[in-house]
Amino acid sequence: MQLEQNIPTLGGLGGPPQRSRREQLASDGERARGEIASLLGKAHRRALALAGARAGALLLAGLSLALLAGALVASVDGAFVARGIAGLLSLASVGGVVWFSLRSPLQRAAIRAGDPQLVARLIGGPSELLSSVELSREDPAGVSTELLSLLHVRAAAAARKIDVSRALPASSLRWPLLALAASALVWALATSLADRYVSRGVVRLWAGDSAAPPVELSPIAGDLSVTYLYPAYMGLPPRTEEGTAGDLRAPRGTEVRIAARADRDLSQAFALVNGTAVELEATGPGHRQLAGTFALIQAGQWNLRFADARARTIAQGPSRPIEIVADQAPQVSIDAPKQAVLEVDPQGRVQIGWSAADDYGLTEVTLLWQRAGAKEERVVLQTPASPARRLRGAYTWEIAPLHLRPGDRVSYHLEAKDNDGIDGPQRGVSATQAIKIFSAAEHSRESLIRAQALWERLVALLGDRLEEKAPPADVDAAAQWYAQASQKDRDARALSQELYTAGTELLKDKLAPKALGRALRYASTGLGPAVHRTSLARAPLSRGASARDGSVRAFNGALQAEIREEEKDVLYLEDLLDRSRLDAMQELGKELAASRRELARLGEKLRKAQDEETKRELLAEVERLRERIQDLMSRMAELAKGIQDEHLNREAAESMQKEQDLLGQLSDIQKKLQSGKIDEALKQLDRLSQQLERLEKDLQQKAGQQQSGQYAQESRALREAADQLRELQAKEQELEKRTAQLRREMQSQARNRFEQKGGKQLAKELKAKAEAARKAISQIDPRVAEHLGLEDTLDMAQGRASDLSRALDTNDFDEALDLAERSERAVETLQGRLAMEDNVAQRYPGFSRDPAGVRKSLRGATDAQQPLQEIVQQLQDALPREGQGMSQEQLQRLRQQAQEQGRLKDQLGKVRDELGEVGKRLPIFGPQHEQMLQQAQDGMSGAEQHLYRGEPRGGQAGEQQAIEKLSQFQDAMEKLAKQSGRGGGGQAGVPMPWGEPASDGNDEEGPESDGVRHDHVEIPDAESSRAPSEFRKELLDAMKQSPPEKYKERVKQYYEELVK
Repeated sequence: MQLEQNIPTLGGLGGPPQRSRREQLASDGERARGEIASLLGKAHRRALALAGARAGALLLAGLSLALLAGALVASVDGAFVARGIAGLLSLASVGGVVWFSLRSPLQRAAIRAGDPQLVARLIGGPSELLSSVELSREDPAGVSTELLSLLHVRAAAAARKIDVSRALPASSLRWPLLALAASALVWALATSLADRYVSRGVVRLWAGDSAAPPVELSPIAGDLSVTYLYPAYMGLPPRTEEGTAGDLRAPRGTEVRIAARADRDLSQAFALVNGTAVELEATGPGHRQLAGTFALIQAGQWNLRFADARARTIAQGPSRPIEIVADQAPQVSIDAPKQAVLEVDPQGRVQIGWSAADDYGLTEVTLLWQRAGAKEERVVLQTPASPARRLRGAYTWEIAPLHLRPGDRVSYHLEAKDNDGIDGPQRGVSATQAIKIFSAAEHSRESLIRAQALWERLVALLGDRLEEKAPPADVDAAAQWYAQASQKDRDARALSQELYTAGTELLKDKLAPKALGRALRYASTGLGPAVHRTSLARAPLSRGASARDGSVRAFNGALQAEIREEEKDVLYLEDLLDRSRLDAMQELGKELAASRRELARLGEKLRKAQDEETKRELLAEVERLRERIQDLMSRMAELAKGIQDEHLNREAAESMQKEQDLLGQLSDIQKKLQSGKIDEALKQLDRLSQQLERLEKDLQQKAGQQQSGQYAQESRALREAADQLRELQAKEQELEKRTAQLRREMQSQARNRFEQKGGKQLAKELKAKAEAARKAISQIDPRVAEHLGLEDTLDMAQGRASDLSRALDTNDFDEALDLAERSERAVETLQGRLAMEDNVAQRYPGFSRDPAGVRKSLRGATDAQQPLQEIVQQLQDALPREGQGMSQEQLQRLRQQAQEQGRLKDQLGKVRDELGEVGKRLPIFGPQHEQMLQQAQDGMSGAEQHLYRGEPRGGQAGEQQAIEKLSQFQDAMEKLAKQSGRGGGGQAGVPMPWGEPASDGNDEEGPESDGVRHDHVEIPDAESSRAPSEFRKELLDAMKQSPPEKYKERVKQYYEELVK
C-alpha cells in the first residue's frame, strides 16, 4: 500500500518555522557590523604599531644626538654643563615627537582608539563604510532598521575589498628611520674623527669629571727609548734601546730611564708601574717630550697615562710587560775526583779539583764536609780580592787529621757565593760526593759475593748433568733432546768463561783474595775443555742413539769426566769460599777492635774532665760506632749465610746475637750521656769494651780452627813432591855443570885445531867478510821489508850478522858457525822474495809501491849472500863437526851423563803423576804449572838425546831448560806452602791455588788456551782479497816465461799466491 506523501506534521515534531524577510535582513545587518568592527580593529592595531615605531625612531634619533652633543661638551668642559645640554636636547626631542604625533593622522588615529570613524577615514573606506560606522555609534531615531541593515551589509561588502597592509603601508616608517640612520651616521663620524673626545665625554657624562678614559689598544706615545742603569755590583755598562715597544727586561734593582714623544698636547704624564704612578717630566712644545726614571723591583706591567690640568685621565696607553732577569746562583762543580764514593787510606790525602762560575761575580768558594754523628765543618778554598766570574783551583785534603777509621764515610760538597748586592749573596752548591776509608774486609766482600754466585751456578750445572736423560733412540725425540742439551752446553761454556774472567779480575786487584781468583781460573781451565768434549760427543746422537753404541759410550764417558771435574771444582771452591769468608769476618773483627779502643780513650778522657766538648765527642763516637756495628752486622750476616760448615754457621749466628746486644747497649749509653748520667754511662762503656774484645777473639779463634786437617793427605803428597823436585833440581844442576866442563874441553880442542889451520889469518878474513855482509844487509830498506811482510826476517839477518862479528872477536867459532848459517838462511829468504818483487815491478810498473827501493834492497841481499856462504864453508872446513875428534874417554863420560839424564827424566815423570793425582781432587794447578813440568821433562829428554849423540852444546841447553822450569815450579810450591799453612801441630788448612810463574794476573790466555795467541782477526770475504781478473790473466801469462833457474820454484810459488 502506498502512503500519502503529504502527511500533516504532528505538533511539536516538525522543523523550525520559516523566518520572515525582516528578520533575515536584521540578522545579516548584525553580521555585517561585526565584520566592519573586525576590520577596523585590525586597522587600528596596525596603525598603533606603525605610530609607535615612528615615534620611537624619532625619539631615539633625538636622544642619541642629545647624548652625542652632551659627550662632546663633556670632553672639553665639565660634566655638569654637558649633562644640562644633553637634558635640554632630550626634552626637545620628546617635545618634537609629541608635536609630530598630534599633527600626523596616523598618530592621531592610533592615539584616539575610541574613534572608529577616524580609522575608517585613515584606511580610505567608501562612503557606505563611513556612513555605517557613523550610524553604528548610536541608533538614529526615525530610520528604518531594514534600511540600516541593508547599509551595513553593503558597507561590509565594501570593507572586504580593503587590504589593511596596503591602506597602512610600512613605508610610512621611511622618514623616521632615515632620521635614526642619520643620527647613527653622525655618531659614526664623530667617533671616527674624535674617538677620544667621544669616549671621554660619555664616561664623564656617566661617572662625572673624575672618570678615567678607556684603555686604548694602540700606543699614545712614540719614539720610545729605554736606558738601563744596572746595579753597581754587576759591573755592567748602561744599555739603551731605541724605538722599543716598551717591554722591559732587566735584573732586579736596575734603574730604567724612559724618553718618549706624546701624540697630543697634554698637561701631565705618568708611568704606571705595577699600579704605582711615577710622574714624568713633560717639556717642549705642547709638553709632548716625556722623560722619567723608575726602578725595576718586581715583575708585572707598566704603561703611560696622560692627564689634564685637573689630573683627570685623558688617555692611557696599552700595558707592556716587566720581566725581572734573575741573578743566577753560582755554578760550582767538583772536577776531581770523579767517583761519587772514593775509597781512601786513613793516612792519605784527596786532591780535589774544582771550578766555579757566576754571571756577575764570585766572592767565596768553600768546602763543606760532615761525618756521621758530627756537625758540618767548613774550609774556605778561595776568596778572590775582587769578584771574579770564573774561578778554578785545587785543594789537597789531608785525611789524617780527621782521625777516621776503616769503613767511616764522610760526605762533602762545595759551596760558592756571588756578590748579589740587591737580594743578598746567592749560594750555589755542587753535587754531594763522599770519601770512604778503605776497609779490606768490605773490599773483599764484593769479590766473595760474585764468586758465591758463580759457585751456585756451578752447583746448578752439576745438578743438571747428574739428572741428564740418556739420549733417545727415536730421531724426533733425539732432535728435541739435542736442542735442549745443546743450550745447556752453551750455558756451561759461558759459565766457564765467566769463571775465568772473574778470576782474572780478582788477580788484577791487589787487595782481592788472589787464592780465590786463581781457583776460579783453574776451575775454568778444567771445566771448559770438559764441556767442549761433552758437546762434541753429543753431536752424533742428535739423529738418534739406535745403532750408535760407540757414540753412546763416547758420550757417557765424556759426560762422566765432566761431572767428575765439576764435583772437584764445587767441593774445593766451597771450602775456599768458607775460608775466605772467615778471613773477611776476622778483618771485620779487627775494625771493631779499633772502634773499641777509641771508645776506651774517650771514656778515660771524660772521666778526667767531664766537659761538654768531650761529652759531644764521645756521643759522636758512640753514634759512629753504632752505625759501624750495624753495617758490620749486615755484612757479617751475609758472610755467615754463605758458610757451608754447620758448626761454624751456628757460631756465626751466636756472634750476630751478641752484636744485637751491643747495639742495645750503645743506645742505652747514648741516652745516659744525653741525660747527664755520665758515671753510669762510663761503667756500661767499660762492659761494652770487654764484650767487643771477646767478640774479636772469638772471630780469630774460629778462623784459625776452620778445616784444620781436612786436606792432610793432599798436603802430605805436596810436601813429598816438593822434596823430590828439590832433589831432582840439585841433581840436574850437578849434571849441567859436568856437561859444561866437557863442552869447555871440546871448545878448547877445536880452537887448537883452528889455530893449526892458520886460525889467526882465517879469523881476520872471516871478520872482514862478516863486516861486508853486515854492511850489505844494512842496504835493505826496512820499509820495503815491512811491506813484503819480511820485517822479522830482516831483523834476524841483521841480528845474526852482528852476533857473528862478536863471536869471531871472542874466538867462539862453534857459535860463529851457527850464527853464520842462520844469517845465511835469512838473507837467502830475503833475496828470493825481493827478486820476485823486482820481477813483478819490471813487468807491471804501477804494481810495486817503491820499485827503486826493491831493486836497492835486492842488491844488498845479493851482496850479503856471497860472504856469508864463504864464512859458513870456511868454518865447516876448519872445524870438526860436533862429536867428531872426541876422545874415547870423553865419549864415555857423555854416555854416562845421558843415562843419568834418562833416570832423572823418569823420576820427574813419577812426580808429575803424583801431582796429577792431587790435581784430580783439587783444582789448585793451572795449565801453566803442568806446562812447566812438561817443558822440564822435554828439556831432560832433549839433553839425553844430544848427550847420546855426543853433542854437549845441545845437551847443556836441554839441561838448562829443565833447571829453569824446575826452579819456577819450586817457587810456586813455596808460595803454596806459605799460603796454605794453618793451625799448629803440622796440620794443614785448605791448599791454596798455585801462583803464576812470573806475576799474578799477567796471563791473558783464556780458559781453553793452547798457548797460542787468539787475537780477534777479521776474516775477509772470498772476493775482497782477489786481484782484478785482467791482472790475474797477465800474471798467468807471465808464469809461462822461464825465470832464472835458481829462483824458478820460488817465482812459481809467488805467482800462485798472487792469483789466489
